Amino acid sequence: MRAWGAALWRESWPAFIGAFSLASTVLTFFPNLGLYRFRWVSLVCLIGAFAWANLRVFTKQQTLIQDLQSRVVDSASGVRRAQLFVHHRDYARYIVVVPSSGGVASQIYIELGLALENKGNRTSNIIRFDVHIRGALSSFQNLKPEYPKSVQGRTSVQSLSGTGLGMEGHITIPQEEMISGRIAFFVPFIPSRGFTGSGRTFDPIECTLTVTDTEGVTASRHFRVTET
Repeated sequence: MRAWGAALWRESWPAFIGAFSLASTVLTFFPNLGLYRFRWVSLVCLIGAFAWANLRVFTKQQTLIQDLQSRVVDSASGVRRAQLFVHHRDYARYIVVVPSSGGVASQIYIELGLALENKGNRTSNIIRFDVHIRGALSSFQNLKPEYPKSVQGRTSVQSLSGTGLGMEGHITIPQEEMISGRIAFFVPFIPSRGFTGSGRTFDPIECTLTVTDTEGVTASRHFRVTET
């Protein structure tokens, strides 16, 4: 009752002032309406202003109630959303892929050890993988995980596991769970070369992996990747 009274008081004063201002203006320009009936005019203004103040308070209360009910319904109905995180694991390498028919290398095979965590209350189905490499002119978007048995490197054929995350083109992570493993892509990028004690070799690369699920939820992680 105290809150209702305070709200009614706040709405009453503007209503009273408005009602009396309107009555004063009308009686000033139309005195024949009965300036001698000022007592009755004042009573009508008071009743009208009080009724209007009650209506204003009721309308605001109803709006507030509807807003709270809407929030409760959203919470009760369980507005569910995934919350993704990518964690780095102690494994990241790339192989400069040499065409079996000879020629100049034009891509690398990059493997990243990671863990994908979903802290949300909805299962996440990751369907998109983007890689940005520092120094590249643009990002490599919508890559598909690939797991061959081997690739031809600069010096030899390198055997691979042939398995990894996202072999079917997507990765499903249940709510509040984490999966670990490795993910690999062929990326049309060749790093620059530097000199080491053993001669000329390719430099490590700095890259960022961004994953996106079917609901548009994304997560990213930076990796430093060396050649093997």
